[in-house]
Amino acid sequence: MNWVNALTNGEIIALASVVVAAIGVVVAIWSRTRLTSSPSSLGQKLESQGTGASHTSEVDINIDNSRVDVSNSKRLHIGDAGAQYFAKVVNVTQGIDDRRSKADQKILFTLPPNPTIVIGREDDMIELKRRLGMSGELMRPYTVIRGLPGVGKSTAVFRLANEADVWQAFPDGVLWTHTDYVNENQRDSELDKANLMSKLCDWGRLLGNNEIGLCKTLDQAATHLRTLLHNKRMLLIVDDVWDARHAQLFKNVAGPQCATLFTTRETKIANALVDSPEDDVYLLGKLSDENGLALLKSIARSAVLDYPEECLKLIHELEGLPLSITVAGGLLYAEIANGFSPTDLIAELKHGLKLLTAGVPIGRPGRYEGKAMLTITVLLEKSTDRLDEEIRIRFAQLGFSPPKPATFELGRMSAVWAISNAKPTVQELVARGLLEPLEIGGQSRYQMHALLSLHAKNLLKTL
Repeated sequence: MNWVNALTNGEIIALASVVVAAIGVVVAIWSRTRLTSSPSSLGQKLESQGTGASHTSEVDINIDNSRVDVSNSKRLHIGDAGAQYFAKVVNVTQGIDDRRSKADQKILFTLPPNPTIVIGREDDMIELKRRLGMSGELMRPYTVIRGLPGVGKSTAVFRLANEADVWQAFPDGVLWTHTDYVNENQRDSELDKANLMSKLCDWGRLLGNNEIGLCKTLDQAATHLRTLLHNKRMLLIVDDVWDARHAQLFKNVAGPQCATLFTTRETKIANALVDSPEDDVYLLGKLSDENGLALLKSIARSAVLDYPEECLKLIHELEGLPLSITVAGGLLYAEIANGFSPTDLIAELKHGLKLLTAGVPIGRPGRYEGKAMLTITVLLEKSTDRLDEEIRIRFAQLGFSPPKPATFELGRMSAVWAISNAKPTVQELVARGLLEPLEIGGQSRYQMHALLSLHAKNLLKTL
């Protein structure tokens, strides 16, 4: 060991660094070999591809007396867009699907987190499950869920996708993704195409195939993915669609036994995705005052118990929009926790402007990364930013001293905009989900939700 004694301190440190690096290389090679040696474990495949999977706790789920073991579940962070969702490889030991050997049976899930609070959506769940063929009727291959910004479209499909009877109806699992927001000038850009290719590759990897990334075009990638899904009975969910062509790409990958759900706020996109909008577009409505109050109570219980009348009036002013109620509940909870009476805040929330700048609850993965803080205003701007400047100005003008509820007839809008024919502008606002047509007393009118009316008023100040 005399040669060791002859080394300087610097030489010893350098030698130690080389040894540590060599050990690291050996361990990495051994780990990679170990992870890829078992092709039956999709979770291991994904882990070897650098998805950053981490184990979840062991859970047993009973589905009609069928024991589902999810002890090998993985929580994955997949894709460059920052989307976070669950992927589960579930071993089914009995009962769900007799078409295959029980030993070989797997159910794959890519799920966003199950919402902790969902109130007043029981009838919606029943109807959506009926469309999925879970009530003895034929399965509809496609359903588009349309609704106002903040009405809870994503929350509804998140809850649906996490329910055990849905897993039973789709024994090969659930695949979920969301499409990225794009301005009109970003359509067909290289970034737009790259984002779509990344999502197709994610689904391919989850199905145990890495070859989609080698495809040169989106059409080739979709064809390859359709082949993988051909013999699968899966529920596919494409959330938050901003471009009908993006959704069409995912519509084309579905196998003959798959059902696909889309969500969008835009009427134009919803109608473009289906053959029969009247049959295949499901309008997710607002909450009743009773359910809205129950939602508020679940967040700010003491405020509702101590000030029931004021809170009910607040719910009525917010017109049953779950996002508004949730944000208002969070503000009321914080006010009471800080030792203040909520009466002044309730009065302020009725006017609504405070809601626009309030932070939105976490749980909308990977959608609006460009903003430092996600607020209701940011969410609503995603719709109004897509309008031509002239139409955006006209939308904002509807926020100046609107009636309550904010309903307009064509003649009044023509007068507000100082134009002879308001119909083309109204058609565009309806197509973007910013106005809703309705009939009152046999007359056609158009309604703007209270939150959108506040956004219009606030937007008018900046134009």
